[in-house]
Amino acid sequence: MEISFGVSFNTVNYLTVYQIKEKAEQALSLVNYKNGEVDVEEICRSLNLTLVRSGKMIYDSDGNAVLGSLDFAGQTIRVNLHQNSNRERFTIAHEVGHLCLEHGKFLLSETVVENDLYVENNSKEIFNYQRLEFQANIFAAELLLPDTQFRNTVEALREKYGTHGRSFGYIFVDDQPCNYVPYSQMLADLSELFGVSRRAIEIKLKRAGLVTDNRSSFTRA
Repeated sequence: MEISFGVSFNTVNYLTVYQIKEKAEQALSLVNYKNGEVDVEEICRSLNLTLVRSGKMIYDSDGNAVLGSLDFAGQTIRVNLHQNSNRERFTIAHEVGHLCLEHGKFLLSETVVENDLYVENNSKEIFNYQRLEFQANIFAAELLLPDTQFRNTVEALREKYGTHGRSFGYIFVDDQPCNYVPYSQMLADLSELFGVSRRAIEIKLKRAGLVTDNRSSFTRA
């Protein structure tokens, strides 16, 4: 992530996942979200954010894809060309997160590259841009996968595909086709219903303690 500092950047506040979830719920309330895929463009409009799509693939000096950027003062999100619509939606939600979490206290602007979307460390010991990126990623996941609607849908699909963990947990998956095939089908359905990548869905399931995953690295790929 490339950053342009605003005020003192010595300490970025530690936020719990619950605190970030509350911020995402506040944003959802602005558009009276009910269910299904969240309209991120409507979220932007409700926050007086201008959303601009460049239509170009852009890379930084290290060859990393630059997914988007946020100009805090100008209230503008610029999104570069994405090959995956779900990734584009997550990028927009990520940038909305920076705004709603008041990261403008620390930054004038920020640019997100692909690797920033994989920052998952919530340690109280991490500082600066990693903490900002983690917080924006959690916000994006909670915005695009609202807790109540997500859990209700997971429960319905759990019944549909029989991914019950029984004594092994709420949802159980391992290397046996009878377990990983229906689990994969459930992830595909969730991805289509919410417009979010399978990876983001799995992260949310695991963070919520809803899945026991005993797969090898081969079947996880």
